[in-house]
Amino acid sequence: MAYEMPVMGASAQQQFPVLIPDGVFPGQQLQVTTPDGQLMMVAVPANAVPGMQIQVAYTPAVQQAAPIAQAMTVPMSVPMAAPMQQGMMPNFMQFQAGAPVDPYEILGTLERVKIKEKVQLAEVLVGFEMPNKYLISDDFGRDLFIAAERSEGVLGAFGRQVFEGGDRPFELDVALLTGSGYAPVNFVHLARPFQCTCCCFARPEVHVSNSLTGMPIGKIIDPFACCNFTITVKDNSDNDVLKLSKSPFDCAMCCWGCPCGCQEIEFQITDANSGDHVGSFRKQFRAADAIAMATGLNMDGDTYVVDFKKVSNPEWKAMLIAVAVFFDFRFFTTGGQTGRDQSLAGQLLAD
Repeated sequence: MAYEMPVMGASAQQQFPVLIPDGVFPGQQLQVTTPDGQLMMVAVPANAVPGMQIQVAYTPAVQQAAPIAQAMTVPMSVPMAAPMQQGMMPNFMQFQAGAPVDPYEILGTLERVKIKEKVQLAEVLVGFEMPNKYLISDDFGRDLFIAAERSEGVLGAFGRQVFEGGDRPFELDVALLTGSGYAPVNFVHLARPFQCTCCCFARPEVHVSNSLTGMPIGKIIDPFACCNFTITVKDNSDNDVLKLSKSPFDCAMCCWGCPCGCQEIEFQITDANSGDHVGSFRKQFRAADAIAMATGLNMDGDTYVVDFKKVSNPEWKAMLIAVAVFFDFRFFTTGGQTGRDQSLAGQLLAD
């Protein structure tokens, strides 16, 4: 599909095609190279999208009075970096045109993100547990990051088939999506070691670290609490920083998903010292949840909206994303025999 930009000026102008790369959207500036080696800036038209080809008008160098600088080694359609402000759409990695953008710099500009788990058909059909994957997008629905569970190792390959969803160990990376042709850049790592949890002993925990520096950010613990959703977040010095607590008997939980009830549940995250609300995440009710309730089929694919509210430090924004992911594993992910029983094959065999 092509979009033709209007030709301004004399008929001596010519046109050449430019392909809009991934991660570039209307209003952004592209630095492009003309067929005769000139460098010029082009504003992406309002109705152009990544993958669309546009026609750009230019005046050939031979018809200009002033000499043109020799072409630089900058490939066509490389997005230029620009200062980012709160709520702006960030530019992505500039592998050829300069230093790469820091993923934490991008995360620091965001007020909230949506985390959507990708449904795995093998889980729905036969209950074979696959590595969890989540797409993380901004307010405009643009996918910025991906969180993917690692599959290597005995516990990674077989642990998912043995342990129930809330008990299985995992290793997961959060990465910046850098566009077509480039591998995602890992910048957050989550590690949940195997624990033989019994009541208040050996409670489940996740260690969160900065993949770019290798330094720990903190850890997330599910402390013992009878009939309650609880999470405690600690810094790398083992000090309590954030807390989450919600009763499963809350009115919102009891009528969640009903036609007359709640279509989402909000979990408030509070400062462990002051008790102030500093962030939250909301679990949204979707059609897949309704199908699961009606049929009993395991329909993983949960959706969360993480609101950073008073959190401005990018590493702690990453920690809130990690809290939502751990919460999904701990309380809303099926696995092991339960996953097989709730699969399509399991339901057919039960009948």
